[in-house]
Amino acid sequence: MEKLQISSDSRILIIAPHPDDETYGCGGVLLKHRGQCDVVLLAYGETGNPNWTKDRTLRVRREEFRTAMEMAGATIVAELGIPNKKVDENLREISHLDFSKYDYVFLPNKRDIHPDHSCVLKAVKQAKTLKKNAIVLQYEMWGAMPGATHYLDISDVMEDKEKLMLCYKSQEERIPYCERIKARDYYRVLETFDKKCQYAELFYQEPSGTALFKSKVKDSIRNTGKSVALMFR
Repeated sequence: MEKLQISSDSRILIIAPHPDDETYGCGGVLLKHRGQCDVVLLAYGETGNPNWTKDRTLRVRREEFRTAMEMAGATIVAELGIPNKKVDENLREISHLDFSKYDYVFLPNKRDIHPDHSCVLKAVKQAKTLKKNAIVLQYEMWGAMPGATHYLDISDVMEDKEKLMLCYKSQEERIPYCERIKARDYYRVLETFDKKCQYAELFYQEPSGTALFKSKVKDSIRNTGKSVALMFR
C-alpha cells in the first residue's frame, strides 16, 4: 500500500453524497491540506433522522455541514440539493461539474452499500472536464473497503477530526459515528504496516493500462474459482 503524498500546490475536490460523508471518509485530508480542498455536497439527507420532519432535518444537516467545512478551512463549491436516495437518477448533475482545476478527486467507494455513494464514480468518469492525469481516489464510509491502494497518516490531526465529526450532532445522537469512525481509522493501520502510524484513512485508486488488464485477469480467475467451487457443493 502506498503512502499518500499530496503536494502543497495540488488542488483537491471531495464529493460528499450527504453532510458528514466528507468528514467521516476524508476528514484527515481536509485537515492536513487545509485551504487546498473544495467540497461538493450532492444531497442534504433530509430523511436522515426519523424523529424529525424532512424540513427540519434538511435545515439542521445543511447548517452542520457548513459549520464543519468552515472549521476545516474548506470551500463549498456546490450544494446540488438532490433528493435523498436519488443520486443515481441525477448523475448528469455531477458529470457536468467543472473538474478541470483538480489534481485529486475523492469520492465514495463504488462498492459502498448506500446507493447514493456507489454511483458517484460512474458520474465522475463521464465528466468531460476531468483532467487525464487527475488522481481519483475512493474513500471508505459504510463498511471497510477491500484492496485499498493508498493510505494517509492522520495521527497528527485525529483530535481535530473528532471535533469535525462532532459537528454532526443530528447523526451522532442516533449512532456514535465519531467513536466508531475513530476505531475504524485506528484498526485500518494494520494494513499499512507503518509502525509510526496510529490512525489512517484508506483509499482505493482503480488500476489503468497494464495494471487494469492484470486486475481483470485476476477477477476472472477468482470468479471461475468460485463457479467451480459451487459445482462441488
